[in-house]
Amino acid sequence: MTLKVGIGNSNFAFIASQTRTFADGAVGYQSFTFSTTTLTANTTYSIIVQKTDGTDANDYIYKFSDGTYAKGTAYTYSFPGTWTQSATDDLGFYVYGTTFTCNAASYTSQILTATSWGSWGAFTAGNTVPSGSAISYYVKTSTASDNFASKPLVSVTNGGAINSTTGNYIQVIASFTRTDATVVPKLDDFNITYYQTNGNNPQAIAYKDAYYLSVSTGDNSTINNVILKFDKNMKWTIFNNLNMGSACLFRSDLMMGSGQNAGMIHKLDVSGIYADSGNAYQSYITTKILDLGSPIQQKQFFSRWINAKNSGDWSIYYDYRLDGSTGDWTTGTVDLSDSDNLIFKKLNFADKPKANYIQLRINNNTVNQHFNVRGLSLIYDTFPLE
Repeated sequence: MTLKVGIGNSNFAFIASQTRTFADGAVGYQSFTFSTTTLTANTTYSIIVQKTDGTDANDYIYKFSDGTYAKGTAYTYSFPGTWTQSATDDLGFYVYGTTFTCNAASYTSQILTATSWGSWGAFTAGNTVPSGSAISYYVKTSTASDNFASKPLVSVTNGGAINSTTGNYIQVIASFTRTDATVVPKLDDFNITYYQTNGNNPQAIAYKDAYYLSVSTGDNSTINNVILKFDKNMKWTIFNNLNMGSACLFRSDLMMGSGQNAGMIHKLDVSGIYADSGNAYQSYITTKILDLGSPIQQKQFFSRWINAKNSGDWSIYYDYRLDGSTGDWTTGTVDLSDSDNLIFKKLNFADKPKANYIQLRINNNTVNQHFNVRGLSLIYDTFPLE
C-alpha cells in the first residue's frame, strides 16, 4: 500500500509531503522526514495520511490536529463528508520539529504619508537592544506610494536626521541581528518628524493672567489663523481668523501684528466693542462633555439653570445635546432684560431625557448683543447601576 503523509491546512492542501510504500500488514511506527518547510506562527496545521493508489470517494484520510480537533484522538474524513471519530484508536502520530536559531530578521513598515511636506526631520525609535544584538534602521522615500521596491535604502540612526530629500512618502525598515542566542532585540515604536512647507511660526505672549498662543491650522494654511487663550481658571478660549503673526505689550495693551496684511497692527483687547464692522462676533461658551462624576450611570435631566448678568434688551440661547452627539443642539432661550443686575433663570428639559452624558452651550450671534455668564447648573437624578 502506498501512503502520502503531509503537513497541510484544514482544506488538505499539502504544504510538504512524502510518499512511501508499505508491505501489507506492516505494524509499528514508520518514519517520514519532510524537506525544510516554513510554517506561520499561530496557524493550525494538520498531519494528513492519504492512500495514494486507487483513491476514490470511499477512501479515508486520517488527520491528527492540535487545533480544532481533540489532541490524541483519531478522526476520519471522506470525500465528501464530515469529521467523525475513528472506530479504532490504533492510529497514532509522533511529530518532531527540528529546532534552529534565528540570528537575523527584519521589519518593514507600511508606507506613510506626510501632508504639506517640505523636508524630513529626525528618526527616533523606542527599542531594547541587549548586549550581543543590534538593530539597524533604514528608510525609503518617494514621491509616490507605488514604486517603493525600486527605491534605495538610506541608513538612519536612532535619534539622527533622515538624510533623504525625495518626496513625502516614507517607509521604515529595521534589521535585527544577534550573536547571542539567549537575547532578543525588540522594536516597540518609532517616530518620524518633518517640516511643512506652509504655516507660520507659533507666537505666544502672557497678558492679564492669561496665556495666548497663535498657531497655524489646516494643511494649506500659511498664517496663524487660530489663537488659543488659557486663563487662570484653567480654561481654554479659541479665537478664529484673527491671524496673529506677532504680539507684544505696548503701554499695557496687547498689540498684534497681522499675519495676513503687511504693515497692519491691531489692538486685541478693546472694551465696549461688540461688532466687527457692523457684523456680529460669532461667540460661544461650550462645556466639555460632562459625565457628572459617574460615566457609567444613566441620568434623567429635569432642568438647567443659568446665572447671567443683565446685559440689555435681548436674549441668549442655552443649548444642550446628549451622549456625545455631534449633531444639532436642542435650544432654549433666556431673556437678559430683567431689572435685576444678576439673573437666575430655569429652563425645563422637555420630556425629561435620559442619558449618560450632557454638553451645554451658550451663544448669541446677533450684532451688538453681548452676554456675561457667571454660572451654569443642572437638576437631575441618577439611576442605580444594574
